[in-house]
Amino acid sequence: MNMKQLVKIKILAIFVASLFILSACDREKMDFGNESDGYGQIQLSSMQLSVDVNATPLSRAVTVDAGSYIVGIYNEDGTTLISEWKYSDMPEIFQLKVGKYKIIAHSPDGGEPVFDVPYCQGSQSIEIQKDQVTNVAKIECKLHCIMVKIGYTDELKPLLGDDTEVTVTINSNDQLTFKMGDEVRAAYFPANESGNIVDFKFLSTLTEDGIKDEVQTVNTRSVSGVSIGYLVTMTYKLSDADGDPNTGGDANASVKVDNSCDVENINGGVRPDEPEIDDFPDGGGDVDGEPTITCKKFDYVLDETVTEENPLEIIVKLNASETIGHVNVQIEAGDDLFGDAIKMMFGEAGTFDLAEPGEYKETLTSLGFPVEEQVVGKTELDFVITQFTPLLRNFPSEKPHKFHITLIDRKGQSVSKTLTFTIKE
Repeated sequence: MNMKQLVKIKILAIFVASLFILSACDREKMDFGNESDGYGQIQLSSMQLSVDVNATPLSRAVTVDAGSYIVGIYNEDGTTLISEWKYSDMPEIFQLKVGKYKIIAHSPDGGEPVFDVPYCQGSQSIEIQKDQVTNVAKIECKLHCIMVKIGYTDELKPLLGDDTEVTVTINSNDQLTFKMGDEVRAAYFPANESGNIVDFKFLSTLTEDGIKDEVQTVNTRSVSGVSIGYLVTMTYKLSDADGDPNTGGDANASVKVDNSCDVENINGGVRPDEPEIDDFPDGGGDVDGEPTITCKKFDYVLDETVTEENPLEIIVKLNASETIGHVNVQIEAGDDLFGDAIKMMFGEAGTFDLAEPGEYKETLTSLGFPVEEQVVGKTELDFVITQFTPLLRNFPSEKPHKFHITLIDRKGQSVSKTLTFTIKE
């Protein structure tokens, strides 16, 4: 290992440490809650489970066996398992140290994409007090994965060939294929808490007026910013447009296929509607009522004048007259070193949603970013990068580092902008 590599590794360590130092005061105040003396008991026999049937297609009425669900007792933040059982085999009473805990109940499977069997999960926080018995209220288990359905319009369905299939891929990883007849089914995919990408690829040799096409029709579509608990429904239909590989259809096929997409939050709350791909954009965000993202400028060069004592002020203004639904951020590193730092903070994808931060909530709040109710329902929000500009100076790269920001309002309207940072050695 040469000296330059050692210096870069040291810089990486300093960067990650610096991010957490920003929240040192908050972390010193953390209360793990399970260190008190004394014991109490939890009455598990009082606990009831309910499973949201909205996660199961009505056409395939699957009977949910709550008895097979797994119930676990975890530490307060849900990261350390203390004990778990099948719901049907739980003890009536269980002894715990005085402190705060989280009970998590979930369906037995969920690690692989499957048809027809939704993965549901629910939780409840409890506090054990000395020499007292704590009852547990009902835990509602809701969809905790991404649900996908496909369909064909009545006009298109008679023209479909036996080779028709729609392949669905989540985050370029998990994949299932709908064959002919599978449109009555639903597929369920494990996924990140938020920021997932769902890709669809339709293939079919179509027949029109008794004449079979010589080539397969191909139609592709991508839906981004999808969180767990969402149902994504893709419907395929005839199109009058000329074939174009970028907009659906095949230039050599006699029949053209288009699609429409609907995104619904099965679990209720903010509906994360993803806008359909606009093949003829008109500069969204300029029309009254549409969300906007503004900044003094979006392309920056960070030079030696940017220091801890003199950070560069960068404030991105988010505005949504229909109120904010989601703020998705993807960090694209210009080099591997910065990429490794981002992965340590925000996983392989380097993405997070301020409205639904999921596993990254503590990281984001400790860094001073607004999350959840501080974001959802607001008409204005500042996304401040100022404090990170001196840290970015430690990562010179031939390629710029990019922050892709997508603002989605509660009507499903969206606008995207990219902050670009060029750092020279």
